[in-house]
Amino acid sequence: MKSYKNLARLTSWLLVMALLGLFANPVQGRNGLPGAGEAKPGEVLVKFRSGISQATLEQEAERMGLKDAQPEVLRSALLAQEGLDFSGRIEPLGIQRLTFNTGRTPDKVLRALRASQLVEYAEPNYQRAAYTPLINGPDDAYYQSGDQWWVEAIAADKTVAESLLPSGAEVVIAVLDTGIRLNHEDLAGRLVPGRDYINSGGQGNDDSDQGHGTLVAGIAAAQTNNGIGVAGTAVADINAVKLMPVKVLDAEGQGYDFTIAAGITWAVDHGARVINLSLGGADAGIVLKDAVLYAYQGGCVVVAAAGNEALEGNPVCYPAAYDHVISVAACNYSGSRAGYSVYNQYVDVAAPGGDEGPASEKILSTFNSSASSYAYAIGTSMACPIVSGVAAMLLAQDSNRTPDEVENLIVTTAEKTGSLLNDTDGWNQYLGWGRANLYQALTRNTTFTPQKSGRPAYNYPNPYNPNTGELTYIVIPLEPGQTVSRVRLCIYDAMGRLVRKIEMPGSEAWPGKIIAWDGKNGNGTGVANGVYPFTLELDEKRYRNKIAVLR
Repeated sequence: MKSYKNLARLTSWLLVMALLGLFANPVQGRNGLPGAGEAKPGEVLVKFRSGISQATLEQEAERMGLKDAQPEVLRSALLAQEGLDFSGRIEPLGIQRLTFNTGRTPDKVLRALRASQLVEYAEPNYQRAAYTPLINGPDDAYYQSGDQWWVEAIAADKTVAESLLPSGAEVVIAVLDTGIRLNHEDLAGRLVPGRDYINSGGQGNDDSDQGHGTLVAGIAAAQTNNGIGVAGTAVADINAVKLMPVKVLDAEGQGYDFTIAAGITWAVDHGARVINLSLGGADAGIVLKDAVLYAYQGGCVVVAAAGNEALEGNPVCYPAAYDHVISVAACNYSGSRAGYSVYNQYVDVAAPGGDEGPASEKILSTFNSSASSYAYAIGTSMACPIVSGVAAMLLAQDSNRTPDEVENLIVTTAEKTGSLLNDTDGWNQYLGWGRANLYQALTRNTTFTPQKSGRPAYNYPNPYNPNTGELTYIVIPLEPGQTVSRVRLCIYDAMGRLVRKIEMPGSEAWPGKIIAWDGKNGNGTGVANGVYPFTLELDEKRYRNKIAVLR
């Protein structure tokens, strides 16, 4: 949730993010990953309006020279006039895929659709691609060998040693990618039925030479302590965390928004609680954004790679830059930002992604190759599933957690490394809130402490626009192990008059827990623009800060 992501900009406005350049392999240079405007020829995506007034329908009928003003008739007539054919639908989003003669320019088709009052929006079927990793030769290594340095970096080994291994309720991580190698020895027992949007009749098997989806899957949740292969981030009982292969990218690692959005909605509707998106492109795209919102509203934690092209223009990458997404940057062996990892205002957290150099500084995972079942790779694609695995473990520990609560736990327990060690704000655009730490997240060992001035550690977003439908959050600044009997948030106007009081039982408060405000007063009316001081009371102790409301 990017309203949540903006928590890092405590006292400053969001920077304007420029849409630049192309995505590229972090080591090998440009490799055909999609740039701005790249889309599937001969296809557009459209969402028709619902609830159109009869007067508007009659206007459209008159414009098209028709007497029948029924919505279905008008839509069919519009498509016929523009030479468009229906070729697919994403029912939960109300999205239709339309095809047309490739001799026509998509701009002309889109202008015609957007001119109609029947259409809510229309856009190209934008292209996305896997953030291609560098494969450094297959290597069948084991967790015990020390090749998986990142396991220790996120304290998964400590989690295993202290048996903090949730079991019971099943949590499914949907891997939307090139598929997963279904017969891999180290993924056996982890897989649930998936969906193949590329190969007719397929089951989501990885047919990519680069094995991108299989690499991602192993990092997220390969079996641990089974005597073979590698350890995954989600070290829970095999019945607690599962992997769902949703093949939305072809063997070359390429895919389009319609397919990816369909995959997201399908995963949500079939029980996924975490969705891993180690893919991206340079176009924002409304369809993909709506699919992410559908997942968030369905209780899914959406995790996306921040992008690999910091050295090629450092573009804004989607879906990582959307609201309601945990955007993951890559750090190296020392905990500093990997040189290829895109940095920007939307970065939430970092995770080990490896870097150039010896194999010992790369990420070892499961692989899709007849030569071997394991390989080294680097990239934000490798960092992303680490955070997905942490999210799954948090949900396995408590299945009632919301996406906001899971993200809050991940960022407030992230370890300060690299450039963050000297950053007084606790966040920067390179590593977000720090390197994800599985052990600290599971034990709620927050790395945030109240400021010496007696103010809360942070509230976010600030400034805050209630018209977006989002909430603003105040983080409860408890120390690890600290308990309170009562939490009370009192919000005032500039004259010192009480605007809203929100209370919480102390039993529900823990380090990093959030209190949300919807921008309304006690009568349910939205407040006006202005600055609203607040006090956060933890028993007898008070913390003070201000929220700026700007609609």
